[in-house]
Amino acid sequence: MRNGDGKPHVLIVEDHLSTGLALERLLEFGGFRAILARSGADAFRRIAEENLDAAIIDVRLPDINGWALANVVRTQFGRDVAVVIISGDDSTYSSDKLTESGADLFFRKPLNQGIILERLEGLLQR
Repeated sequence: MRNGDGKPHVLIVEDHLSTGLALERLLEFGGFRAILARSGADAFRRIAEENLDAAIIDVRLPDINGWALANVVRTQFGRDVAVVIISGDDSTYSSDKLTESGADLFFRKPLNQGIILERLEGLLQR
């Protein structure tokens, strides 16, 4: 954790507002500081402004593929930032894409709240 407020900072990149806000509430409840971005462009701005500990990235964004954004985060931060990919479409997942993007985990929507908090906490303790 690289932040002075004692909370892990997690960037949520999700273009559907209701899903983004639900994730934001879940993470805040779980003791994280959630930062919501609704596009790749917004995510790049937030990445430049924030000291991130993790990023949760939807695969289908209006201006960039989530796998490509995950690769940018991994390239810029190495293993210092945990990367989680989410999608409501099973056809967007493959283990090859997970490996190529450098993402740590993939979750299918709807998200299991307990599992995502548990796995995110585990990633941040490595």
